[in-house]
Amino acid sequence: MARRERFQTKLEIIKLASEMFLTQGYTDASTKKLAEELDISLGNLNYHFPTKEHLLAELTTRLCDYHLIVMETEIDEGRTSLLAYLLELTSMMAICEENEVAKDLYTSVYKHSMSLKLIRESDTEKVKHIFAEYCPDWTDEDFALTENAVSGLEYASLMRENADDVPLDSRVVKTLRVVMKAYNVPEEIREQKIQKVLSLDYRRIGRQFIEGFTEYVEMINEQALKEAHGK
Repeated sequence: MARRERFQTKLEIIKLASEMFLTQGYTDASTKKLAEELDISLGNLNYHFPTKEHLLAELTTRLCDYHLIVMETEIDEGRTSLLAYLLELTSMMAICEENEVAKDLYTSVYKHSMSLKLIRESDTEKVKHIFAEYCPDWTDEDFALTENAVSGLEYASLMRENADDVPLDSRVVKTLRVVMKAYNVPEEIREQKIQKVLSLDYRRIGRQFIEGFTEYVEMINEQALKEAHGK
């Protein structure tokens, strides 16, 4: 019984923390407030999740999964296509352009080591498929090292520091060019893909993504709790 209760408590912590991160942002969310709302001690919460960053890592795993699901529905080239990869980054930039809570969440994911590691691992697996034809002689280490550098560029694009006077379209073009060049994509293909991305309503996709992700996380959490109660 005690083991089941501990498991249920862990799921309840994940559920409420996810809600807080998605509505308040990661930075303003407090583990003390989280423990108070769950009516548990801070020590009990820390037993399951020693730091707030551990909770962010839980949400990041679901974020990676959801990105794959959504990008596949927006285009007809497959979820591991170059276009899907570019649209994913572009929609993230759009989300951060107009939604400060989403911006705080995304940039926090890139700032903290546990969640950044998850992002890099997920993206490295994707780029190995997406860019294989342009990097035929690359090793797994080559892809991993390049993805580490690209993730820094992604973070900068989401932060949009010193870019208030630069239109989003212009920042998208510059960012996508650099990313594709890092993976040896020929210039002609780079420009074709960029024009395709710009022709899509990526601002709408960005807005719908964060709304859909919130619903997705709620559904996953509710399902997990229902299964736990049924055991």
